[in-house]
Amino acid sequence: MKKIYLIFSSSRAAIIVLITGLFMAASMTTYAQTTPADCVSGCTSNDIQIENAYLSDEFGNPLDSNFVCENGQDAIVYLTLELSTNTPRVGVSIYTKIKELDLGVPRGTLDSMSQCFGDTLNQPLNRVTFNQTLSWPCGTAIALTDVYIAWGTGNKNFCEGEAFQCPKTPSKCFSLPGGDYIAVEIPTAKNFSYESCPDVPGGTTATFNLRSLDTLVTKSTDVNIEWYKDFATDSLISIPESYTTKSAEEDVYAKVTSTIPPYPSSVATVALIVYPSPTVTLTDPSDVCFDGSAMSFEGSPKPNQGISGVFSTNAPAESFTDKGDGTASLDPSVAGVGTFEVIYTFTDTNGCLEDDTVSVEVFDNPVAPTDAVPVTVCENGEEQTLTATATVPDGDTIIWYSAPTGGDEVYPPALVSTVADTLILYGETVNKLTLCTSLDRTPDTLIINPAPVAPINPIHVTECETGEEQTLTATATVPDGVSIVWYDAGTNGNIADPASLVSTVADTLILYGEAVDDLTACKSLSRTADTLIINPAPSAPINPVNVTECETGEEQTLTATATVPDGVSIVWYDAETNGNVADPASLVSTVADTLILYGEAVDDLTACKSLSRTADTLIINPAPAAPTNPVNVTECETGEEQTLTATATVPDGVSIVWYDAETNGNVADPASLVSTIADTLILYGEAVDDLTACKSLSRTADTLIINPAPAAPINPVNVTECETGEEQTLTATATVPDGVSIVWYDAETNGNIADPASLVSTVADTLILYGEAVDDLTGCKSLSRTADTLIINPAPAAPKVVYNPPACDDSTFSVTITNVVKDATYTIKDKNGDDIPGVFPGNSIVAVNKSDTSFSNIPAGSGYKVTVQIGDCISLNSESCGLPTKSATIAQVVKSTPITQTVKSAAIGENLNSEFSVKAYPNPFSDQVKFEVNLPEESNGSLELFNMLGQKVKIIHQGHMNAGINTFEVSLSGQQSTTLIYRLKAGDKQLTGKLLQVKQ
Repeated sequence: MKKIYLIFSSSRAAIIVLITGLFMAASMTTYAQTTPADCVSGCTSNDIQIENAYLSDEFGNPLDSNFVCENGQDAIVYLTLELSTNTPRVGVSIYTKIKELDLGVPRGTLDSMSQCFGDTLNQPLNRVTFNQTLSWPCGTAIALTDVYIAWGTGNKNFCEGEAFQCPKTPSKCFSLPGGDYIAVEIPTAKNFSYESCPDVPGGTTATFNLRSLDTLVTKSTDVNIEWYKDFATDSLISIPESYTTKSAEEDVYAKVTSTIPPYPSSVATVALIVYPSPTVTLTDPSDVCFDGSAMSFEGSPKPNQGISGVFSTNAPAESFTDKGDGTASLDPSVAGVGTFEVIYTFTDTNGCLEDDTVSVEVFDNPVAPTDAVPVTVCENGEEQTLTATATVPDGDTIIWYSAPTGGDEVYPPALVSTVADTLILYGETVNKLTLCTSLDRTPDTLIINPAPVAPINPIHVTECETGEEQTLTATATVPDGVSIVWYDAGTNGNIADPASLVSTVADTLILYGEAVDDLTACKSLSRTADTLIINPAPSAPINPVNVTECETGEEQTLTATATVPDGVSIVWYDAETNGNVADPASLVSTVADTLILYGEAVDDLTACKSLSRTADTLIINPAPAAPTNPVNVTECETGEEQTLTATATVPDGVSIVWYDAETNGNVADPASLVSTIADTLILYGEAVDDLTACKSLSRTADTLIINPAPAAPINPVNVTECETGEEQTLTATATVPDGVSIVWYDAETNGNIADPASLVSTVADTLILYGEAVDDLTGCKSLSRTADTLIINPAPAAPKVVYNPPACDDSTFSVTITNVVKDATYTIKDKNGDDIPGVFPGNSIVAVNKSDTSFSNIPAGSGYKVTVQIGDCISLNSESCGLPTKSATIAQVVKSTPITQTVKSAAIGENLNSEFSVKAYPNPFSDQVKFEVNLPEESNGSLELFNMLGQKVKIIHQGHMNAGINTFEVSLSGQQSTTLIYRLKAGDKQLTGKLLQVKQ
């Protein structure tokens, strides 16, 4: 059977209890590997388990308390493991590291061990001891980590030598999970406790011979033992043979020192415990009378809870019995009248004793009561009290009981009852001083004789009125020996003789019979009524309720109804006289039908019937047919209120009532769908007969639909291009869902269809088209149109250039640009359109203001071509000089990005650089636009607006800007739609983007 073993996880610093053992292991073929790291991973077996790990000698014997080891010194010890296996096998290879445990966490490696043990593993526990010794810091808690176990299969020895080897089969092994460890049992000092009874019973101190405890401290020889009051061994106990404790529990310390160099020592803690004196109690029975029952005594604790428990007493020996189990008894009739002392002495298992004493007394008995007075009365229907009475001498009293012996005490000693009863009480004399009772009891009888039971089974006689004289006689039942006397009242009254009703008309007489016991003459407590009745015949039913219903298509039940007085019922017939009873009295039908029934009144009490019957008519009228030819109406949403009305056909004399549900529901009045938005309403028409108000069995549905207008196109792609001198086609584009098309118009409302939806031009131009969404299925159109702006911006005019010829001794010339546009980019090429090497300040210049600017250091003969770029547009013509020496066309100007525009956004106003960006929205806008500027660090800069001619429209901000998001808002008034350019400068960085202003 596997024992509970502890495996610790250092990562959790907690203890995990594993009942099934720690390790799974497997065998393997011998390789040259020497560590688990060389073995193939994938351990899945669970055959071999480590059940225990402890420090031992070289023979595997555990180091016990005889092992002397001083903290702070090292001891040479061995490591032994106890293994279990599910299958007998030969040989197991084990690898492990030994680490110190610091508050439950392995830290630092003391040593590592690996060995292949060629032992036969076929016992419940198989012990293996490593050949390698371990230098163990005395008292240090240690644990095994990085444990790896491998084994083979079959009965052949797995080990080839003692060196560690990997398993032959990779799965026949176990690897302890990282962070887990196995605690190793280590020897500890011999700590124990020693107990003694107190020097004085009930005290808390005792005297100990500590020298007699030397052999309990250690079994080792060649050692000296000294006793101290403290663990630090500073306070020596000079006379250990007689040491008296100061309290009920006190620790002393035995220092064990080896007499063999280097004289190691250890200290054991010995707890000196003073046993508490036992707590002894003895029951104190009540004093008894001479003839009373035996007195019982019970001591605690019982003898079997200690060494002994015995009784002693001054009562006669023959009257007292010690039962030997902690109980005893005293027979008062043997002991005689007098006072006696009983003592219980208990000795506990520690040899400590204590006792308890009680004192008891035996009294004499008085004589029984005399002159008991029996009492007899009759039952009168009310509560009566009969009290027992007898005589006793002065100084005594009587206690009455329910039995001659034993029984229950009865107080008060009386028979109290509202019914017949008999009670015999037994009086016992009690001495008021000693409480002793008489040996006999005196009976006293109390009797309430029963009143006879009132007559039963009165025969009530009921007849119907006949017009002739009838005689009805009262009758009831009483037992033998009992008679009946009839009265004309429930109480008191006169005797009725004869006891009969004689009459020719309806009449009622109630007589009351009283039972009389023939022996005791006792009368019944109540009288029994007997009713004699001649009942009248009831009147025929009145107010018949003729029922008319409409056909419903389901089974209907129409029930005949008329009025009769309370206490009268109606029986319905299918004929005015005689005929058959109609039960139920109903017309039951699923179709139109008519039935006449005839009601006869029957008195519920007398069963008398009326002399005539009353007719009641039940009618189910036919239901009209449901409406036909419903006109289902479908329209498109227009953005204005529309009214669609339900319509169907019914015959003359029939009307239609419209409802909002196929069954039940609410009346729809008017029967219309009224809405300004898309909606659907199904109304259900029910035919109603104008004469009978009967309704059709079903309703006819009529559907009214206002189909939704599709949403206007979204995401219009506003297209802006620069004039190129050639024909360009810009096409309007927007987004609509699947199943929806776009029709483009030249106006926001009405207007003409633009087909194709394009701006086609060779010159600068602007065209705004308006897209209307059309549902492909319903043909419904969007309630608004979406504008898409197509712009061909004009190319700037060719720059004004002044040629500055070279001096006679100069090989280069320069050109001056006048009418400079601020922030425009001026580019110079040679006459062939190539870059000019060495030109100053470069082949392109960005004008920082409107001052004239120059290109110099142009080699003579190179000619020149100067173009200007404002925004994204480049002049179509150039200011030039010289004839090209290779094929080139001035009109073929490549659109380029200004060199100052260091970052180009993919969408207008939105920069791809998340660290330096500007965003403008909404875009397009009408009157107000907001800018969000994102800077990676604070800087001085500016945000400005230009028109497409390069003219500055507005300075939005100039000065300091914070790192992160800076927000600016600007209001712009304008009379027409236009395209604007915004430019952000911050430090040495610059961004530009386009804005479209559309006037609404």
